[in-house]
Amino acid sequence: MPNFSTPKFRASISLGIVLSIAALIVAVLLLSSVPPVSRDALTHHLAVPKLYLQHGNLLELPQIVFSYYPMNLDLLYMLPLYWGNDILPKYIHFLFALLTAALIYRYLKKYLPLQYSWLGVLLFLSIPVIIKLSITVYVDLGLIFFFNGRAPGTSAMEGGKLQIGLSSGGGNSHRVSPGNQI
Repeated sequence: MPNFSTPKFRASISLGIVLSIAALIVAVLLLSSVPPVSRDALTHHLAVPKLYLQHGNLLELPQIVFSYYPMNLDLLYMLPLYWGNDILPKYIHFLFALLTAALIYRYLKKYLPLQYSWLGVLLFLSIPVIIKLSITVYVDLGLIFFFNGRAPGTSAMEGGKLQIGLSSGGGNSHRVSPGNQI
């Protein structure tokens, strides 16, 4: 009967989990390498920032009701859109899944053995809805990251000043280009 508590066995389990995470990341990167086709991405998350870029500043778009929604993460998508790249926003969105996975790893590492920390990362990244969101241009993974990345011991409503500034887009995000303001 094999001894499952040996360090060699635990190391091989950890290696298997890390390789599974790497394979999952490669698969998501491959699936994300095609242009966006989802309705929300094309009519909201990319369209509104693209209109802001075309006009050189934020403008009121009364015919597009959802342009009044918070656009903090969507404004990050303006950087690749400026250079005509509509695929890179998918990678930006996936980055928030990876950052959330890093938060999960950091938290679990404090309380559990290493292989369980990696298992927590694998379980999070392999949830079907996380995979689906990772290959689209939405804001949900950013919301998950900022919600879980708040200061330890605080509720969702009472984060620190730095966190509030980061999650709100920095404060002076109304400037799209020098000299052009609302």
